[in-house]
Amino acid sequence: MTPTTVESAQKPEVAAFWSSFWPSFWSGSASGVITGVITGLVVGFILLRYQREIEERESAKVYGRQLSIKLDELRGALTQHDILSIISVRSAVPKAAAAAIDILKDSPLTLWREALPKHGNLLSLAIDLQKSFASFNALADEADQVLKQRVRAFNHQRGAISANDPVYHQLGVGMLFGTSIDQLLPWLASHGPTTPEPYVTAWAQISQHARLAELAPLLRQAREDLKSAAQQLLSAVDA
Repeated sequence: MTPTTVESAQKPEVAAFWSSFWPSFWSGSASGVITGVITGLVVGFILLRYQREIEERESAKVYGRQLSIKLDELRGALTQHDILSIISVRSAVPKAAAAAIDILKDSPLTLWREALPKHGNLLSLAIDLQKSFASFNALADEADQVLKQRVRAFNHQRGAISANDPVYHQLGVGMLFGTSIDQLLPWLASHGPTTPEPYVTAWAQISQHARLAELAPLLRQAREDLKSAAQQLLSAVDA
């Protein structure tokens, strides 16, 4: 029998083998493998989700303890009386707000809000306080810079050295926030003239700057917004 004849004789047997192998494979081993893979994926997903829920609950407990400590500190900070500091425009931030911001500065407020939905409103108010603080500081930094330049120009024009600048800067801070010269005099007189007239003359010249005129109402409003944000947060803390 020639090779060609042998090859031809084997073809029906090979075909028969493969025709019976594949149905058996797919109905047996392969289907078992696929079922095992799917089952493994489902079980793995369930276990992963369960583990994640456990981790989230543990994190919530930790965050809850951390927040509780912060709330105790905030109660004291937010009850401070409002006193206007005239050292600089930036220092004029309400004391209660400044103290609260210092307490919250390293706190992951957004993360806490996601993990502690029961405290969502309180934490949103804390975030609003931070935003108000940032807005006030942006205006205050600009105002301090403009005021510094105007005070130096005023003193330079009258031949006064820079050692005389701080008292007039403080004058400017008080005036920007609507405090009268008579009210400011007890603090200014320790480092400058003891009567109001020189300050009236000085402010008339220092304030002749368009940007200062624009910044004054913006600063007052930003400070009021910051006080309001601090008061709202205190109400939420005490609730």
